[in-house]
Amino acid sequence: MEVRGRTTQETKSSYCRGRTGTTQWLIEEQSKNLPQDKLNEVETELADTLIYLIRLADKLDIDLLAAAQSKIEFNEQKYPVEKAKGNAKKYTEYV
Repeated sequence: MEVRGRTTQETKSSYCRGRTGTTQWLIEEQSKNLPQDKLNEVETELADTLIYLIRLADKLDIDLLAAAQSKIEFNEQKYPVEKAKGNAKKYTEYV
């Protein structure tokens, strides 16, 4: 598949290079207090990611809203709130 004249692999590779070091390795407190220039970079990268996601879903005829709703429902079954809230156990440990 091509997006803006690039193959999927080229686009993915470009995205990964652009994302490296922006916020990936920050602790939560640092990411909440980004300077404006970094926040602008993150905004641009998130927009790029959203555009790529929408174009990919369009090419594959995937309804993103329906897919997200399905995933939420799946996770509700896999990670029941009464068992999963407040812990980081693997889902297989909830049974």
